[in-house]
Amino acid sequence: AVVVAVVVVLLLLGTLGINIRVLDGDDSLDERKGIEREGVENGIAFTIIGDFGVRKHPVLQHKQEEVAITLALSAEKHHPSFIMTTGDIIYMDGITSKRDPLIEERFFNMYSHPSLQIPWHIIPGNHDCIGHVLPMLEVPSVAPTRQWYMPSRYYVKHLMIDGKLARLLYLDTCILVCGTMQNFRCDKEIAKNVSPKLKDEEYEWLEKELAVPADWKFVIGHWSIFSKAANGPTRELHDELLPLLVQHGVHAYINGHDHTLQHLLLPKEGMVSMGMNISPSTKPLHIIVSGGGGFEPQRQFKPDAMEELNDHSTELFVVAQNGFVNAWLTASKLHLEFIAVGGETIYQTTIFHDEE
Repeated sequence: AVVVAVVVVLLLLGTLGINIRVLDGDDSLDERKGIEREGVENGIAFTIIGDFGVRKHPVLQHKQEEVAITLALSAEKHHPSFIMTTGDIIYMDGITSKRDPLIEERFFNMYSHPSLQIPWHIIPGNHDCIGHVLPMLEVPSVAPTRQWYMPSRYYVKHLMIDGKLARLLYLDTCILVCGTMQNFRCDKEIAKNVSPKLKDEEYEWLEKELAVPADWKFVIGHWSIFSKAANGPTRELHDELLPLLVQHGVHAYINGHDHTLQHLLLPKEGMVSMGMNISPSTKPLHIIVSGGGGFEPQRQFKPDAMEELNDHSTELFVVAQNGFVNAWLTASKLHLEFIAVGGETIYQTTIFHDEE
């Protein structure tokens, strides 16, 4: 019955006569102005999704196709300007070259609907880093569309909304977590893509970029800082990345890795309990986990998860379901809607710019 339903929806996707807003030739989004929506504040729409390049599995209940259908239908209404990805683009072992057939099979063919022909901001996840990361930068040179956007292993994007600047800092957390290959989750095959030198260079870049003034600051990675499911928190990011985000007033850290949808919060009192220095201008840090793009969800912590690192964070929403997050960013707020397979909004929240 599920297969029949999927086929029917696919046929509908090919016949629906709905106007689709496709970006023009400039997919950089730098200085892109906000768009208007009737009855709401000017803003920019985008969608957050990760952990999706899996296709079918004989045992595990992967749902990449089902999520892709829901994503396409949702994009018809949401009109995202871009897709923010949180890594694990190609399971299980990444790619071997820029012409790896898995790229066509698990990305371009899967997201071929016209509503999804917009820039996808790509970053690597741990499964991508088991393969070869540098060819991921070369995919646009042989790509059939301009969807795949990955100018370097980590990079920054700018959005302008009613004169307000939002900076999106995309990280390669494989380097930050596995640079010294001390984390027990760092597969030995990742070693070829990381080093202590690369880790130092990325943190040097990040500190400079975080210091740049902006009205909104978002940092996007794959591995979790905090997580209330599956792999749980990541020691390296908890100890090294988190203090930088708090120091520089980042509004949200957005990641995948755990195949769930989560909204967590590190409040000011949690920062104080962790021994961080805060000021009256310090903002609470939101954690958005969007790792439900296709891989089988997992709610239970794995036996080796370091749950204790979550102690000072607050759980606002956690569900082990496949899906993604639709976002609407304005000058004053970020509205998030968590979408499950089938299109149901299962949770929504608003993060305010001046939140204390």
